[in-house]
Amino acid sequence: MKAIFAFFLFLVLISSVSAIDCNMLDNKELCKQIQSSGLSQSDKDYLLSDIIADQKNFPAHDFVRDWNLQIDTSKRPIDVKIYNQKFIKNAWAKILTIMPSIKENNIIYHTSQGEVLSAFDYEVQLPTSTESGDCKTIYYLEENQAQLKVYVNNVYQDSGDLVKFITNKDANIKIVYDIKVKVKVKHYEKNRYCTRRENGKCVRHNSKCEYDYSESRTDTLRITDYLSGRYYNPQITANFQVTDKYADTIKGNLTAKDYTSLHLSFNNAELNKYGYAYSVEWTKDNIINVKADKEETIKLNNLVYDNNAVKVSNVDGCKLIAHNFFDKTIFPCNLNFKDVDLKLETDKLVYNIGETIKVKVEPSNQEFKVEYADQTFNVKGDLEIKSVYPHNKVSIEHNGRVYETIFHVRNNLALYVLFSLSVFVAINYVIVALLKKYWGVLA
Repeated sequence: MKAIFAFFLFLVLISSVSAIDCNMLDNKELCKQIQSSGLSQSDKDYLLSDIIADQKNFPAHDFVRDWNLQIDTSKRPIDVKIYNQKFIKNAWAKILTIMPSIKENNIIYHTSQGEVLSAFDYEVQLPTSTESGDCKTIYYLEENQAQLKVYVNNVYQDSGDLVKFITNKDANIKIVYDIKVKVKVKHYEKNRYCTRRENGKCVRHNSKCEYDYSESRTDTLRITDYLSGRYYNPQITANFQVTDKYADTIKGNLTAKDYTSLHLSFNNAELNKYGYAYSVEWTKDNIINVKADKEETIKLNNLVYDNNAVKVSNVDGCKLIAHNFFDKTIFPCNLNFKDVDLKLETDKLVYNIGETIKVKVEPSNQEFKVEYADQTFNVKGDLEIKSVYPHNKVSIEHNGRVYETIFHVRNNLALYVLFSLSVFVAINYVIVALLKKYWGVLA
C-alpha cells in the first residue's frame, strides 16, 4: 500500500516542505516525496502519520519518546513569545510535551509517572556604545546564570529540559525560567591637563580619557509556561470462565471493562478486540504526540465469538491480556468447570386452570431462574405457581442450555361447553324421534 502511495506522490508537483525531518525515519525517501508533494497539509499529515507509526492498534510511546528526545531544545519554537531586557535578549521558554501521554478529543491523558519536555534559551548582549557623560564605557560579564524549574500542582519536581514527575492527580504543569545576568560597567571620563605654561598661566591643554569608577548592574527575567493533563488510571478487570463442555466444543464467557484492547489466546485460536486506532500528530515545533480515536475492531482466529460468549475447540495455552493507554495487565483464565446435574420436575402431568403446580429444582442449594407463563422466578429448591392456560411448559436456562418440563393444563370451560352442547343435541334428537313416532308431523 505504501508503495502505491510512493508512486502516486512521485507524480505530484513539488510545492512545499513539511517540518518533519525525514532523516530520522526509516522510510526516508517516501517521507521526502510526501513532504514535497502538492497535497494539502492535512493529507500530508495523514500520510506522514501512517509511515511514522505503522502500528495502529497500540500507542507508539517508545517511538514518540525517542523522536522527541532528538529535538534540539535550544532551537526556538515557532510562535513562541520572545522577551528582551537590558542585557538579556531573545529569551523564551515553552513546555513541549508530556511523555508518555495520549491525546483524545483534545484532552491530554498522563500516567502517575512521566516526563516533562521543555525548550528554552536566551542570549546576552553587552552594549558597545558609550554612555552619556563618559568618554569610554566598558562592559564586562560578571555573572550569567539561568535555571528552568518544573512544578506539578505547585510541587517542585526538578530542573532542566527533561524532568520526571510523579502525581496521582490531574497534572497542572508549570515551568519557571529564571535568568540572571550581572554586568560590570567601567566608566571613563575625560580629564584636561595643562601641557604648557607661560608667565604662570596655562597656554596649552591636552585631554585624556581616564578610568573614573565602576558599577555592577543586574538584569533579571522570569518566564513561565503552563500545560494541563488529565490523570488516567482506569481499573481494568477481565475474566474468562469456562461455562460448558459438549462434544468437541468448549464454551466460555469473556467479560472485561475499562480496557482499550483485549486479547484472549489459546494454542490454536485467538480473539483480539481493539477499541481505538492510534496515530501520531506533530506540532510546528517538530514534536510528535500519540493521538487516540475510538474505532472498534474485532479479529478472530479459529473460534466463535458472540455477545461475550466464546466457543473454541481447545483451551490449552489460555492467555488473557487487557491493555489501557499506557499499560497491560495479565489475568488468569478460569478453566475449571463442573457440569451441573440439573433436574426440573413437576408433581403432576395434568392440571386444571389455576391449580397449584409444584416445581422441584435440583441441586437445591443453587439458585436458578425459572420461567413460566412469561414470568421469571428466582428459585432455590422448590417452587409453587398457579397454572395458566394454555402455558404448558416450565423452563430453566443455565450455562447456555435450556432445561424444560412439559405438562397439560385443562381448559375446563371448553369441556363444559362441549358437554352442554352434546346434551342439548341429544335431547333435541330424542324429541324429534318421539314426534316422528307418535304424530308423524315431520314424516
